[in-house]
Amino acid sequence: MSFQVPILTFLTLASLVSPTPSTSSDLNVGPNYAYPIENLDHDLPFSSPATFAHLPWQRCLSHAHTTPLDIAVLGFPYDTSTSYRPGARFGPRGIRAASAREKPGRSYNTLYGLDPFANLVHKAGGSPDDDSNQASGGATGLSIVDCGDIPITPFDAAHAFKQMEQAYRQILFHNTSSSPGSTSRWTHPRILSLGGDHSIVLPILRSLKQVYGPISVIHLDSHLDTWDPYGGYTGIASKQSAITHGTFFWHAGREGCISKGSSVHAGLRTKLFGPQDYEIDRGVVGFEMIEAKDVDEEGGMAAIVERVKKVVGIDRSVYLSIDIDGEYPLYGNFLVG
Repeated sequence: MSFQVPILTFLTLASLVSPTPSTSSDLNVGPNYAYPIENLDHDLPFSSPATFAHLPWQRCLSHAHTTPLDIAVLGFPYDTSTSYRPGARFGPRGIRAASAREKPGRSYNTLYGLDPFANLVHKAGGSPDDDSNQASGGATGLSIVDCGDIPITPFDAAHAFKQMEQAYRQILFHNTSSSPGSTSRWTHPRILSLGGDHSIVLPILRSLKQVYGPISVIHLDSHLDTWDPYGGYTGIASKQSAITHGTFFWHAGREGCISKGSSVHAGLRTKLFGPQDYEIDRGVVGFEMIEAKDVDEEGGMAAIVERVKKVVGIDRSVYLSIDIDGEYPLYGNFLVG
């Protein structure tokens, strides 16, 4: 770090004293280059630093960051609370790499009839600290950026949960866009969180409770994640160890973070400790349950969507949580437990 900081400082100062070439004829490529000069200031799907869908990057967690945020992507590289197979700390990096095919250009979606990048002013390249290179304005006036990852300690789970909650709150209570002509009605930014084992949802829900109170949750997963840590779990040796990737909703329910009766699981196909697990899920935490088999038995996805809408409603604040094993097992067959 002591080596990189002076380099970044030099590049920043150099950009201030070196005028930006205005035309291709101003570019200096040295002697004996016989080919036409082309514009190389753009990205390909497989080029440039990996941000989510090639969104511009900002150090949003810096105390000095004041650029408005309307939609933020935030990585949670944490897997200390998993019960079987670690490695999800590399999830944010993998998700960003998998999103590389999504970029400005060939991005029109025929199903929804829109181009999600059409509302962005996106300029590739430049310093990440240069706000002129960030996504801002456009047709909606929304500022949409990748805020990078939270630097979460892998050694101390109790401290890691403090770090995750602080970081989420920093973004949640960040100033939003107030530029002239903005159509943003949001007082608080919307945050797309990239995990990480699923326990990251507990500090997220704790943060959201400060704004929205108990929030409705739509949970797409093969597992309940509402297990009572003291009702069959092994390895629970402390208060912190009772918070795992399978118990975080149990804690969130007891802490009043979840809106009981207007929250729903979808895609369940898990093993249980026993029938009491479903009783706790409904009675203590307050979820409606939709099992994977219900998709076939109740008339397909359209019927399931209507069932979710009936439970959650259309006028509540909602948190959507998606676990990879909620997908078809073919695509998540590396997950166990």
